[in-house]
Amino acid sequence: MALSWRSSALVAGLVLSLPGEALAGMPECGDVRVDADADCEVELGDACGSSCGQPVYTQVCSTQQYDRCRSSCTIPPDPACTEACTASCDERCAAGIEIVCHDNCFPECTTACTALCDTAVDTIQCRAACEATCDGECDHQCSMLPDDATCVTHCIECCGGSCVAAANMGCQLDCQTQTWAQCETEVRGGCEAACEDEGALFCDGQLVASGSEAMACADALTRQGIAVDAEGDVHAFDPPLGCGCRREPGGHPWASLGLLGLLGLRGRRRRALTGPWPQSRTDPARGSAAPMY
Repeated sequence: MALSWRSSALVAGLVLSLPGEALAGMPECGDVRVDADADCEVELGDACGSSCGQPVYTQVCSTQQYDRCRSSCTIPPDPACTEACTASCDERCAAGIEIVCHDNCFPECTTACTALCDTAVDTIQCRAACEATCDGECDHQCSMLPDDATCVTHCIECCGGSCVAAANMGCQLDCQTQTWAQCETEVRGGCEAACEDEGALFCDGQLVASGSEAMACADALTRQGIAVDAEGDVHAFDPPLGCGCRREPGGHPWASLGLLGLLGLRGRRRRALTGPWPQSRTDPARGSAAPMY
């Protein structure tokens, strides 16, 4: 399916999109994007096993698949896209509009994901792969900015990240589709295996991390101000406030998770981060992406 994003729509998105608050690229969480207002919970035992049995792996698999496919999806951005970025950024920043690369790039890039995936055979997988590609390319592009970067530099890199994502979107979707089912099987198995020991971390109904990675991710999220509730056996522990994410000899790994004493200790569940979208499978005949704004 050929994409029809236009440069004029791309640069308009720089003005219309509001900065998005989210945490992306956190290594403790496997680089899975977590919204700043996400409902996150740690689950153990039966509750955890039940959650692992649900289709909650789209974000984890799309993030892992994007990283795996990036080495082969290296199409340069369309020059028309990057030229439109430069012209628009000069104009916008001169008008006093504030552009922050990490805040603006992802929401602007993903504006095209709905149209791209509406007619896909598997819309859920398509949407997750599209968002992961936007997230990854934006993160790579924005991470190169110096601390004292100007508005124009932020704007150009922000727009440029979407241009790279657009150019490689067809390649990424095709590449990720090839091993998607295998990824879901492996991730589910790891999630279920972790439920009886270290548990799993879910945010807005999607798996974020399991096992030892879940503990490290939860600690990283609490340091960023995102509350992590606890379910199951975690209720039995009442750690001292402010302690680090450290496992004491012979102790349960979640017994030392900082801030658990401040939490409601009841998991909350909202919509999955990637849906819902109609169930169908992705059309393999896609053209390379055009500008996404």
